[in-house]
Amino acid sequence: MGDDHLLIPRFELKSLSETLRRIPGLAVDLELLTTRQATIGCSSIGGGTRRDRVYPLPYSERGSEAMEVLHNTLGTWVRHVCEVRLIPYLPIGYTHRHGEFVGPLREGQRRMPPGYNADTPAALSRWLDRNLISLAMTEGCEEAPDEIKHAVKFVLRTLDRRPEPIKYVDPARVAEAERDARDALLSAAGIAALARQLGAPYEKLTARRVYTLSNAGKIAKRALDVDEDVFRCGDVFDAHLAYPARHRKVSA
Repeated sequence: MGDDHLLIPRFELKSLSETLRRIPGLAVDLELLTTRQATIGCSSIGGGTRRDRVYPLPYSERGSEAMEVLHNTLGTWVRHVCEVRLIPYLPIGYTHRHGEFVGPLREGQRRMPPGYNADTPAALSRWLDRNLISLAMTEGCEEAPDEIKHAVKFVLRTLDRRPEPIKYVDPARVAEAERDARDALLSAAGIAALARQLGAPYEKLTARRVYTLSNAGKIAKRALDVDEDVFRCGDVFDAHLAYPARHRKVSA
């Protein structure tokens, strides 16, 4: 341990900080890969009737694996710091969890909204970046920089690979894919791409349509650690079917 009581040298902390600040953007890229938005194709392939065609599931195994490695690595070090130093984990920007304090908040305080996911790679990486000194002063932290950088390198290798072959499934599993996707939080473009994969009755669910439903108050934007608006897929699917789009009449 040096004179400043840090178990991780300051030059290494600076490098780790740069790595951590890349993670929110990489997490978005991984989400796009995992839901197959980056390599999305047509909603049906081959000839024959619609009943005979097969549909690709919007899912990437390698993207999911990389996301799990990144999440587990970051979560392990956040828990280590919190447990050893006896401090609570709150994502950056919040001072209270939902439901833990019901009184009025003071100026500068902020309560987490209901359903907010504080356990995302983006939230965990921002917390570690803000608490680097606490990490460096925590016993047993010496392996943190190498492990986090190794996880990020694994993510980068995953993102740099060529698109893996699309796996085709029987149309009967399209409904299952829709059910699995309902709780996902995606951007308008991501939902439109997923809708093209699912096909009827969502093939006309475009990004513009998502924003039209949002502006009309039919769906709500959700909080997520990205710089763009995101929506719950199930809410968008239901609103799209419940409120059919109006078609303008064209004058002869």
